[in-house]
Amino acid sequence: MSSLFIHDFAEEVHVRLSDLPELIKALVEAIGVSGFEGEVREKIHGLIPKGVECKVDSIGNLIASIGSGEPHIILIAHMDELGFLVSNIEENGYVRLRKVGSFDDRYIPGKVFQIHTKQGPVEGVVGLTPPHLTVDPETMKKVLQSHELYLDVGTRSKDETSDLGVKLLDPVTVRKEFRVVNGDYFCCRSIDDRFGCLALIETLKKLHSTDLKRKMTFVWSVREETGLEGARVIANTIQADKAIVVDSYPSADAPLMPFHLAPARLGDGPVLRVTDNGATANPELVDRAMDIAEKHGIPLGAGATGGMTDGLPLQEKGIPMVPITIPIRYMHSPVEMCHRLDLEKLIQLLAFAATEI
Repeated sequence: MSSLFIHDFAEEVHVRLSDLPELIKALVEAIGVSGFEGEVREKIHGLIPKGVECKVDSIGNLIASIGSGEPHIILIAHMDELGFLVSNIEENGYVRLRKVGSFDDRYIPGKVFQIHTKQGPVEGVVGLTPPHLTVDPETMKKVLQSHELYLDVGTRSKDETSDLGVKLLDPVTVRKEFRVVNGDYFCCRSIDDRFGCLALIETLKKLHSTDLKRKMTFVWSVREETGLEGARVIANTIQADKAIVVDSYPSADAPLMPFHLAPARLGDGPVLRVTDNGATANPELVDRAMDIAEKHGIPLGAGATGGMTDGLPLQEKGIPMVPITIPIRYMHSPVEMCHRLDLEKLIQLLAFAATEI
Protein backbone atom coordinates (compact mmCIF):
# COMPACT_ATOMS: atom_id res chain seq x y z
CA MET A 1 0.00 0.00 0.00
CA SER A 2 1.52 3.31 -1.07
CA SER A 3 2.20 6.20 1.29
CA LEU A 4 -0.07 8.35 -0.90
CA PHE A 5 -2.93 5.91 -0.33
CA ILE A 6 -2.29 5.99 3.40
CA HIS A 7 -2.34 9.80 3.51
CA ASP A 8 -5.46 10.08 1.32
CA PHE A 9 -7.25 7.42 3.31
CA ALA A 10 -6.54 9.07 6.64
CA GLU A 11 -7.77 12.43 5.33
CA GLU A 12 -10.87 10.91 3.74
CA VAL A 13 -11.81 9.03 6.90
CA HIS A 14 -11.36 12.16 9.02
CA VAL A 15 -13.66 14.23 6.80
CA ARG A 16 -16.28 11.59 6.09
CA LEU A 17 -16.60 10.44 9.68
CA SER A 18 -17.58 13.88 10.84
CA ASP A 19 -20.99 12.40 10.03
CA LEU A 20 -20.42 9.40 12.32
CA PRO A 21 -23.29 10.11 14.72
CA GLU A 22 -25.86 10.10 11.91
CA LEU A 23 -24.32 7.05 10.24
CA ILE A 24 -24.34 4.92 13.39
CA LYS A 25 -27.74 6.25 14.46
CA ALA A 26 -29.33 5.08 11.20
CA LEU A 27 -28.03 1.55 11.67
CA VAL A 28 -28.71 1.36 15.41
CA GLU A 29 -32.33 2.42 15.01
CA ALA A 30 -33.05 -0.24 12.37
CA ILE A 31 -34.80 -3.29 13.82
CA GLY A 32 -33.02 -6.62 13.57
CA VAL A 33 -33.90 -9.01 16.38
CA SER A 34 -32.16 -12.34 15.78
CA GLY A 35 -34.12 -14.14 13.09
CA PHE A 36 -35.80 -10.89 11.96
CA GLU A 37 -32.88 -9.01 10.44
CA GLY A 38 -34.67 -7.90 7.26
CA GLU A 39 -34.86 -4.17 8.02
CA VAL A 40 -31.24 -3.73 9.02
CA ARG A 41 -30.07 -5.96 6.15
CA GLU A 42 -31.96 -3.76 3.67
CA LYS A 43 -30.41 -0.62 5.17
CA ILE A 44 -26.89 -2.07 4.97
CA HIS A 45 -27.51 -3.29 1.42
CA GLY A 46 -28.47 0.23 0.41
CA LEU A 47 -25.12 1.55 1.66
CA ILE A 48 -22.98 -0.92 -0.26
CA PRO A 49 -21.33 0.76 -3.28
CA LYS A 50 -22.97 0.12 -6.64
CA GLY A 51 -21.21 -2.45 -8.75
CA VAL A 52 -20.11 -4.59 -5.81
CA GLU A 53 -21.19 -8.22 -6.13
CA CYS A 54 -23.71 -8.82 -3.35
CA LYS A 55 -26.03 -11.66 -2.31
CA VAL A 56 -28.14 -12.99 0.54
CA ASP A 57 -27.57 -16.64 1.43
CA SER A 58 -30.07 -19.25 2.57
CA ILE A 59 -30.03 -18.23 6.25
CA GLY A 60 -30.07 -14.47 5.60
CA ASN A 61 -26.40 -13.43 5.76
CA LEU A 62 -25.58 -10.48 3.51
CA ILE A 63 -22.38 -11.15 1.54
CA ALA A 64 -20.33 -8.84 -0.68
CA SER A 65 -17.12 -9.81 -2.47
CA ILE A 66 -14.36 -7.73 -4.07
CA GLY A 67 -10.98 -8.48 -5.57
CA SER A 68 -9.53 -11.81 -6.67
CA GLY A 69 -6.58 -14.04 -6.00
CA GLU A 70 -4.98 -15.11 -2.76
CA PRO A 71 -5.22 -14.85 0.14
CA HIS A 72 -8.99 -14.91 0.56
CA ILE A 73 -9.96 -12.93 3.66
CA ILE A 74 -13.36 -12.82 5.35
CA LEU A 75 -14.43 -9.74 7.32
CA ILE A 76 -17.55 -10.44 9.38
CA ALA A 77 -19.83 -8.44 11.69
CA HIS A 78 -23.25 -9.49 12.95
CA MET A 79 -26.31 -7.37 12.22
CA ASP A 80 -28.77 -9.00 14.63
CA GLU A 81 -29.66 -7.72 18.09
CA LEU A 82 -31.10 -8.95 21.36
CA GLY A 83 -34.84 -8.71 21.77
CA PHE A 84 -38.03 -10.56 22.53
CA LEU A 85 -40.92 -12.32 20.86
CA VAL A 86 -44.62 -12.14 21.70
CA SER A 87 -45.15 -15.50 23.39
CA ASN A 88 -48.80 -15.05 24.36
CA ILE A 89 -51.65 -12.53 24.40
CA GLU A 90 -53.58 -12.85 27.66
CA GLU A 91 -57.36 -12.67 27.85
CA ASN A 92 -57.00 -9.33 29.68
CA GLY A 93 -55.00 -7.86 26.78
CA TYR A 94 -51.55 -8.00 28.35
CA VAL A 95 -48.69 -9.43 26.30
CA ARG A 96 -46.19 -12.02 27.49
CA LEU A 97 -42.61 -12.02 26.21
CA ARG A 98 -39.95 -14.58 25.39
CA LYS A 99 -36.31 -13.48 25.31
CA VAL A 100 -34.23 -13.77 22.15
CA GLY A 101 -30.58 -13.88 23.21
CA SER A 102 -29.08 -13.10 26.60
CA PHE A 103 -30.89 -9.88 27.52
CA ASP A 104 -30.39 -9.21 31.25
CA ASP A 105 -33.69 -9.52 33.16
CA ARG A 106 -32.64 -6.65 35.45
CA TYR A 107 -33.09 -4.17 32.61
CA ILE A 108 -36.63 -5.14 31.62
CA PRO A 109 -38.93 -3.41 34.19
CA GLY A 110 -39.63 0.28 33.76
CA LYS A 111 -38.85 0.32 30.04
CA VAL A 112 -40.89 1.28 27.00
CA PHE A 113 -41.03 -1.50 24.41
CA GLN A 114 -42.11 -1.70 20.79
CA ILE A 115 -43.87 -4.65 19.21
CA HIS A 116 -42.97 -4.68 15.52
CA THR A 117 -46.16 -5.75 13.80
CA LYS A 118 -46.98 -5.88 10.10
CA GLN A 119 -49.17 -2.81 10.69
CA GLY A 120 -46.34 -0.87 12.33
CA PRO A 121 -44.87 -0.54 15.83
CA VAL A 122 -47.13 -0.91 18.88
CA GLU A 123 -45.76 0.57 22.09
CA GLY A 124 -46.16 -0.80 25.58
CA VAL A 125 -44.52 -0.72 28.98
CA VAL A 126 -43.32 -3.22 31.55
CA GLY A 127 -44.17 -2.12 35.07
CA LEU A 128 -43.80 -3.45 38.61
CA THR A 129 -45.88 -3.36 41.75
CA PRO A 130 -45.23 0.10 43.30
CA PRO A 131 -43.98 0.45 46.91
CA HIS A 132 -47.43 1.77 47.93
CA LEU A 133 -48.99 -1.62 47.16
CA THR A 134 -46.15 -3.89 48.26
CA VAL A 135 -47.12 -6.10 51.20
CA ASP A 136 -43.76 -7.83 51.70
CA PRO A 137 -40.78 -5.45 51.25
CA GLU A 138 -38.52 -8.44 50.55
CA THR A 139 -40.24 -8.94 47.22
CA MET A 140 -38.81 -5.60 46.06
CA LYS A 141 -35.31 -7.11 46.20
CA LYS A 142 -36.16 -9.89 43.78
CA VAL A 143 -35.19 -9.67 40.12
CA LEU A 144 -38.20 -10.92 38.22
CA GLN A 145 -37.47 -13.09 35.22
CA SER A 146 -38.77 -12.17 31.79
CA HIS A 147 -41.42 -14.90 31.75
CA GLU A 148 -42.91 -13.48 34.97
CA LEU A 149 -43.42 -10.03 33.48
CA TYR A 150 -45.98 -8.66 31.06
CA LEU A 151 -46.19 -5.90 28.50
CA ASP A 152 -48.98 -3.37 29.00
CA VAL A 153 -50.15 -2.05 25.60
CA GLY A 154 -53.11 -0.13 27.03
CA THR A 155 -55.84 -2.62 26.22
CA ARG A 156 -58.45 -4.52 28.24
CA SER A 157 -58.95 -7.67 26.16
CA LYS A 158 -57.19 -10.13 23.89
CA ASP A 159 -59.33 -8.99 20.96
CA GLU A 160 -58.42 -5.35 21.55
CA THR A 161 -54.71 -6.19 21.54
CA SER A 162 -55.12 -8.28 18.40
CA ASP A 163 -56.92 -5.38 16.74
CA LEU A 164 -53.72 -3.33 17.18
CA GLY A 165 -52.04 -5.83 14.87
CA VAL A 166 -50.21 -7.77 17.58
CA LYS A 167 -49.67 -11.43 16.75
CA LEU A 168 -47.84 -14.33 18.33
CA LEU A 169 -44.09 -14.35 17.59
CA ASP A 170 -43.95 -10.69 16.56
CA PRO A 171 -40.45 -9.34 17.39
CA VAL A 172 -40.19 -6.91 20.31
CA THR A 173 -37.44 -4.45 21.23
CA VAL A 174 -36.78 -1.86 23.89
CA ARG A 175 -37.67 1.49 22.31
CA LYS A 176 -34.40 2.91 21.04
CA GLU A 177 -33.27 6.42 21.92
CA PHE A 178 -29.88 7.09 20.37
CA ARG A 179 -27.88 9.63 22.34
CA VAL A 180 -24.52 11.36 21.95
CA VAL A 181 -23.18 11.87 25.47
CA ASN A 182 -20.63 14.62 26.11
CA GLY A 183 -19.89 14.92 22.40
CA ASP A 184 -17.95 11.68 21.95
CA TYR A 185 -19.90 8.80 23.49
CA PHE A 186 -22.58 7.03 21.46
CA CYS A 187 -25.25 5.37 23.59
CA CYS A 188 -28.16 3.13 22.62
CA ARG A 189 -29.42 -0.44 22.50
CA SER A 190 -27.72 -2.48 19.70
CA ILE A 191 -24.51 -0.46 19.48
CA ASP A 192 -23.36 -4.09 19.54
CA ASP A 193 -22.77 -4.81 16.67
CA ARG A 194 -24.14 -2.07 14.44
CA PHE A 195 -20.87 -0.17 14.84
CA GLY A 196 -19.20 -3.26 13.36
CA CYS A 197 -21.66 -3.25 10.46
CA LEU A 198 -20.78 0.39 9.80
CA ALA A 199 -17.05 -0.32 10.02
CA LEU A 200 -17.39 -3.03 7.35
CA ILE A 201 -19.44 -0.73 5.10
CA GLU A 202 -16.84 2.05 5.35
CA THR A 203 -13.97 -0.37 4.73
CA LEU A 204 -15.72 -1.77 1.67
CA LYS A 205 -16.38 1.73 0.33
CA LYS A 206 -12.69 2.54 0.52
CA LEU A 207 -11.33 -0.70 -0.92
CA HIS A 208 -13.77 -1.68 -3.67
CA SER A 209 -12.24 0.73 -6.23
CA THR A 210 -8.60 -0.20 -5.47
CA ASP A 211 -6.54 -2.77 -7.36
CA LEU A 212 -6.70 -5.58 -4.81
CA LYS A 213 -4.36 -8.52 -5.27
CA ARG A 214 -6.52 -10.71 -3.07
CA LYS A 215 -10.15 -11.70 -2.61
CA MET A 216 -12.10 -10.15 0.22
CA THR A 217 -15.53 -11.27 1.37
CA PHE A 218 -17.55 -8.98 3.61
CA VAL A 219 -20.24 -10.70 5.68
CA TRP A 220 -23.02 -9.12 7.71
CA SER A 221 -24.22 -12.15 9.63
CA VAL A 222 -27.52 -13.14 11.23
CA ARG A 223 -28.37 -14.87 14.50
CA GLU A 224 -25.07 -14.31 16.26
CA GLU A 225 -26.84 -13.59 19.53
CA THR A 226 -28.68 -16.93 19.46
CA GLY A 227 -25.80 -19.28 18.75
CA LEU A 228 -23.53 -17.89 16.01
CA GLU A 229 -25.81 -19.57 13.46
CA GLY A 230 -25.15 -17.24 10.55
CA ALA A 231 -21.39 -17.59 10.95
CA ARG A 232 -21.73 -21.37 11.10
CA VAL A 233 -23.30 -21.31 7.65
CA ILE A 234 -20.47 -19.09 6.39
CA ALA A 235 -17.88 -21.46 7.87
CA ASN A 236 -19.47 -24.37 6.00
CA THR A 237 -20.02 -22.65 2.65
CA ILE A 238 -17.10 -20.25 2.08
CA GLN A 239 -13.48 -21.32 1.94
CA ALA A 240 -11.11 -18.65 3.16
CA ASP A 241 -7.53 -18.32 4.32
CA LYS A 242 -8.04 -15.87 7.17
CA ALA A 243 -10.84 -14.02 8.95
CA ILE A 244 -11.19 -10.68 10.72
CA VAL A 245 -14.13 -10.58 13.13
CA VAL A 246 -15.50 -7.13 13.97
CA ASP A 247 -17.50 -7.22 17.19
CA SER A 248 -17.66 -5.73 20.67
CA TYR A 249 -15.24 -5.98 23.55
CA PRO A 250 -17.39 -6.05 26.72
CA SER A 251 -15.36 -3.63 28.81
CA ALA A 252 -15.10 -3.26 32.58
CA ASP A 253 -14.41 0.46 32.19
CA ALA A 254 -17.04 1.56 34.73
CA PRO A 255 -17.50 1.70 38.52
CA LEU A 256 -18.38 -1.50 40.40
CA MET A 257 -16.76 -3.66 37.69
CA PRO A 258 -13.46 -5.51 38.32
CA PHE A 259 -11.34 -3.81 35.65
CA HIS A 260 -8.90 -6.70 35.37
CA LEU A 261 -11.66 -8.92 33.93
CA ALA A 262 -11.85 -6.84 30.73
CA PRO A 263 -9.16 -4.13 30.82
CA ALA A 264 -9.94 -1.70 28.01
CA ARG A 265 -10.91 1.95 28.40
CA LEU A 266 -13.26 3.74 26.05
CA GLY A 267 -11.38 6.29 23.96
CA ASP A 268 -8.04 4.45 24.01
CA GLY A 269 -8.58 2.87 20.59
CA PRO A 270 -9.59 -0.54 19.18
CA VAL A 271 -8.87 -3.77 21.04
CA LEU A 272 -7.88 -7.24 19.89
CA ARG A 273 -10.26 -9.65 21.61
CA VAL A 274 -7.53 -12.24 22.02
CA THR A 275 -9.50 -14.71 24.11
CA ASP A 276 -13.07 -15.06 25.39
CA ASN A 277 -15.40 -17.84 26.48
CA GLY A 278 -15.46 -19.38 23.02
CA ALA A 279 -12.19 -19.00 21.16
CA THR A 280 -8.64 -17.70 21.17
CA ALA A 281 -7.34 -15.59 18.29
CA ASN A 282 -4.62 -16.91 16.03
CA PRO A 283 -1.30 -15.77 17.61
CA GLU A 284 0.30 -14.90 14.26
CA LEU A 285 -2.66 -12.73 13.27
CA VAL A 286 -2.56 -11.01 16.66
CA ASP A 287 1.11 -10.15 16.17
CA ARG A 288 0.52 -9.02 12.58
CA ALA A 289 -2.41 -6.79 13.57
CA MET A 290 -0.32 -5.17 16.31
CA ASP A 291 2.53 -4.55 13.82
CA ILE A 292 0.15 -2.98 11.28
CA ALA A 293 -1.41 -0.73 13.91
CA GLU A 294 2.02 0.42 15.12
CA LYS A 295 3.16 1.03 11.54
CA HIS A 296 0.23 3.37 10.86
CA GLY A 297 0.17 5.07 14.25
CA ILE A 298 -3.16 3.58 15.33
CA PRO A 299 -3.58 2.79 19.05
CA LEU A 300 -4.47 -0.88 19.53
CA GLY A 301 -4.90 -2.78 22.76
CA ALA A 302 -5.38 -6.48 23.47
CA GLY A 303 -7.17 -8.39 26.17
CA ALA A 304 -9.47 -11.12 27.36
CA THR A 305 -13.17 -10.86 28.08
CA GLY A 306 -16.32 -12.97 28.32
CA GLY A 307 -18.87 -14.01 25.72
CA MET A 308 -18.28 -15.33 22.20
CA THR A 309 -18.04 -14.02 18.64
CA ASP A 310 -18.61 -15.24 15.09
CA GLY A 311 -14.93 -16.16 15.08
CA LEU A 312 -15.61 -19.43 16.91
CA PRO A 313 -17.31 -21.37 14.07
CA LEU A 314 -14.79 -20.03 11.56
CA GLN A 315 -11.94 -21.19 13.76
CA GLU A 316 -13.58 -24.58 14.18
CA LYS A 317 -13.36 -24.98 10.40
CA GLY A 318 -9.65 -24.28 10.47
CA ILE A 319 -9.76 -20.63 9.38
CA PRO A 320 -7.24 -18.55 11.36
CA MET A 321 -9.10 -15.57 12.80
CA VAL A 322 -8.61 -12.45 14.89
CA PRO A 323 -11.38 -10.31 16.42
CA ILE A 324 -10.67 -6.58 16.01
CA THR A 325 -13.12 -4.81 18.31
CA ILE A 326 -13.83 -1.66 20.25
CA PRO A 327 -14.65 -1.53 23.98
CA ILE A 328 -18.33 -1.25 24.91
CA ARG A 329 -19.72 -0.31 28.32
CA TYR A 330 -22.91 -1.90 29.69
CA MET A 331 -23.08 -4.71 27.10
CA HIS A 332 -26.48 -6.29 26.42
CA SER A 333 -28.30 -3.42 28.09
CA PRO A 334 -30.49 -0.61 26.69
CA VAL A 335 -27.60 1.84 27.22
CA GLU A 336 -24.63 0.25 25.47
CA MET A 337 -21.93 2.89 25.05
CA CYS A 338 -18.94 3.30 22.75
CA HIS A 339 -16.50 6.12 21.97
CA ARG A 340 -16.34 8.00 18.66
CA LEU A 341 -12.53 7.88 18.55
CA ASP A 342 -12.45 4.09 18.92
CA LEU A 343 -14.81 3.69 15.98
CA GLU A 344 -12.84 6.11 13.80
CA LYS A 345 -9.58 4.30 14.53
CA LEU A 346 -11.22 0.92 13.97
CA ILE A 347 -12.35 1.93 10.48
CA GLN A 348 -8.85 3.16 9.66
CA LEU A 349 -7.25 -0.01 11.00
CA LEU A 350 -9.56 -2.39 9.15
CA ALA A 351 -8.58 -1.11 5.69
CA PHE A 352 -4.91 -1.48 6.49
CA ALA A 353 -5.34 -4.87 8.17
CA ALA A 354 -7.49 -6.28 5.38
CA THR A 355 -4.92 -5.38 2.73
CA GLU A 356 -1.72 -6.06 4.68
CA ILE A 357 -2.47 -9.20 6.71
